[in-house]
Amino acid sequence: MKDYQKARSYYEKACNLHVRDGCYNLGVIYYNGQGVRQNFQMAKEYLGQACDLGQQDGCDAYKMLNEKGY
Repeated sequence: MKDYQKARSYYEKACNLHVRDGCYNLGVIYYNGQGVRQNFQMAKEYLGQACDLGQQDGCDAYKMLNEKGY
């Protein structure tokens, strides 16, 4: 069984340190609702941070969420 709560904690720490993949993975966790309540607004926020840090997948996901109205 995967421990998404632990992963979320590590990704939050990484994102707070401006690690782009930490922000991206945190966005994915919120997008998929893995260990947290699914929240597209939070996903968009973290994916946007990843994009700002140069993570292309984060940019693509941010754009997709933006186009869907989140």
